[in-house]
Amino acid sequence: LTYYKREHKILCHICGETHEAPHICSRCAGTHVLPMGFGTEGVEEEVRAFFPEARIVRMDRDLLRSESAALSFMNRLDVTELDILIGTSMLLDIVPMPQVSFIGVMSADTMLHMPDFRASERAFHQLMALKAFVAGGEMLIQAFQPEHPMLQSVTGHDAQRYYTDELAIREQLSFPPFTRLICLRVTGDAEAMVHQVATRWANRLRQSQSA
Repeated sequence: LTYYKREHKILCHICGETHEAPHICSRCAGTHVLPMGFGTEGVEEEVRAFFPEARIVRMDRDLLRSESAALSFMNRLDVTELDILIGTSMLLDIVPMPQVSFIGVMSADTMLHMPDFRASERAFHQLMALKAFVAGGEMLIQAFQPEHPMLQSVTGHDAQRYYTDELAIREQLSFPPFTRLICLRVTGDAEAMVHQVATRWANRLRQSQSA
């Protein structure tokens, strides 16, 4: 669940369910409940505190929920009239993305911990794409694991090193392109029915494997 400070609500981006943010922990009944992480709202708040005179615009999927809305926003936005643009990876989907003199990436290595074998690949491509917008400028990457091979490849401008290392890992773990994986995703509004269908499919697959 994602916390939204302005509305004081928590929202699931998968099913759309939303609730008022709790004041009491449902497990321990503690009252010291604080949000964690670095959302764009929190970043904007901190940036405004450090640069009160700066012209700041925040852009994320919660403000612009469709690609057309994002494109319309960027078309109306005069980048010469702002100093700082705060956004998420959706900025990479906007064409044209303005050239800037500085880009900061917060907690870049959190992208590596997504439950997907392609997480490192996606993070690498996103960071390399961002670098294209600071030609002649500076890019600062903040990370908890700056020694990670993917980040070392990005900062070292060494795409070949990344591809070589990543392919070696995938071959060792039997991940694509050295094998094929199939993802079967079951979704629905009724949790019990979704669980029932998913269990039935899983059992059939196990039976076909043992046959």
